[in-house]
Amino acid sequence: MPTRTHTKLKAVFVAIMSLFFVLSYSHEDGCHTHQMVWETESSDFKEKFEHAYKLLIVNPKEAYEMLSLMMQDLSKEQSQTLMIAYWLRGAASFNLNNIPAGYADARRAFEMLTPESKYTFLGGNVVNQYGLFAAVCGDDDHGLKFLKEAVDVFNVICTEGSVMQFTNYNEIAKIYIKQKKYDLAKEAYDEAYAEASLLEDRIWLSSVINNIGLLQHELKNYDEAMRSFKKAKSVLEVKGPEHLLFLVNIEENIAAINIDIGDPEMAYGLLANVAEVRESNGQPTGAIQAKIKMVLAADKMNDKGKMLPLMKEIDLMYAKHKERLERYISEGLDSYFKFKLSYYLTTNDPANYTKQADTYITFINDKNKRQKDLVQVAYDSYVQLVKSKYERQLELEKQLLVTEEESHAKGNKLLISLAAILGLGVVMLLLLVNIRRAQRKEVEQENKITKLVLENTRLEKERVDEMLESKQRDLINVIAFGSMRTKFQEGLLKKIQKAFEENEDPKTTIRSLSLDIKAQINVEERLSKLKSDLANLNALFEKQLLSKFPHLSRTEREICAFIRLNLSIKEIAQVRGASTDSVKMARLRIRKKLGLDSKEGLDQFVQAI
Repeated sequence: MPTRTHTKLKAVFVAIMSLFFVLSYSHEDGCHTHQMVWETESSDFKEKFEHAYKLLIVNPKEAYEMLSLMMQDLSKEQSQTLMIAYWLRGAASFNLNNIPAGYADARRAFEMLTPESKYTFLGGNVVNQYGLFAAVCGDDDHGLKFLKEAVDVFNVICTEGSVMQFTNYNEIAKIYIKQKKYDLAKEAYDEAYAEASLLEDRIWLSSVINNIGLLQHELKNYDEAMRSFKKAKSVLEVKGPEHLLFLVNIEENIAAINIDIGDPEMAYGLLANVAEVRESNGQPTGAIQAKIKMVLAADKMNDKGKMLPLMKEIDLMYAKHKERLERYISEGLDSYFKFKLSYYLTTNDPANYTKQADTYITFINDKNKRQKDLVQVAYDSYVQLVKSKYERQLELEKQLLVTEEESHAKGNKLLISLAAILGLGVVMLLLLVNIRRAQRKEVEQENKITKLVLENTRLEKERVDEMLESKQRDLINVIAFGSMRTKFQEGLLKKIQKAFEENEDPKTTIRSLSLDIKAQINVEERLSKLKSDLANLNALFEKQLLSKFPHLSRTEREICAFIRLNLSIKEIAQVRGASTDSVKMARLRIRKKLGLDSKEGLDQFVQAI
């Protein structure tokens, strides 16, 4: 499902940065010329800003260091220049994955906006940047507020389609999807489509059509989603590597639908191509995301030969890129770890199950910590914004107090106003503290529940394994008792023949035979109880078998259960009191109903269920 991740927002920043780079050599963006962005109090900084701007994509670390040195030479009076520096350094921090530092710079740039500077190309980008940072830290309400504010700015200053408007509407739609407000998300995507149409750029148009398809997939409207993805492919003209990467993104979405609607083989082929393209273009996170979906497709095909090697590849890539992968595709990894837990549980592999459970617990703890850290960043940033707002208000009030002729009369009003402002600030701070405390408790509770579920699952698995081992030993006794039954019958016949031949006393003979028969009845009762216990033990397996293959009869399911316990044809015949020929015929019927060809072994197939 569509989710907000660092990767998506980073892609947005890179797209925006790339656009500005192009603007430095073009005429218009439908709004203002690029040169207007660099209007500063000192012309000496224009060239430096241009150089730092170009470094944002290719070397963000150098751009960050360069901007930090420049800012040491700036004074507070050079507010426009400082605002540009904070804005650019915030983008550099984002590309370096330093969210707290980037958010702080974005907030400082936002605080410097005046009513006059807000409605400029730079002002709109400053508001937009602050909204994106709020969203990436999980503060959806403020993210929506500032992204919509940026939309209002560009609606005023733009005369044509704008990439910034296109980007803002896309991000607004993603927040609405996260909040399950699908109608509002559709409206936002319609606005993004209108902007892309005005831009007359196939990549942007294909991108928004692809996003509409993702929304339809989220709503399980598979036919409409598939039409959107195919339309996105037809709109996109493949001309180079960048177009190819856009194309494989669409193919990955088509593959996801094929998994859902029951065509895993087609999905597997598409995803293999997606993973190969991304790996060759140095995108390990995208490659592993495609391979995780390939595992799900292979599982739907019941093809262990494809699934198990893929799981090994993913585990190796996870070990190599652990921190980066967990940051960018945490939802995909979460699904993958849950799938592996289920797989090791159904294949009776306690060692791998325990190992994977420990890995999953560590992953969940790290994920929750990252979420808590981002929430803290959002909380600190907004508290600081509120504090700065009231500090500026306080400074303004002080200036008015000095300049007014009737300062004493207005002094009392100022104190009342300041008290109200400070009181409101305290209330807001307390409210934010309570929200943060509640979020922390919720995360801790989720951690406890996750640990408890995993521990209960592990204990239940150990109990079932012990019961299975015990019943397998009893089953050996069942087979042995079956052989004893035959020998007992042969012994009775010999005793009766001997009594006739030697003319023994009939009473003595009958008494001896009666004792033997009673002993055999006791054995038969034990056999019956043991078979009942085995039937109860295999109830879960038979239930799973019935759900997958409802056309199997009860006798056929019972024979499958014995096959799962590694019994031979002869042993199954002894346990069921049937002939080996009847067991062989039953096995042939089972193979036919399961659709196995001559090369596939029935025993291996049943063991793998």
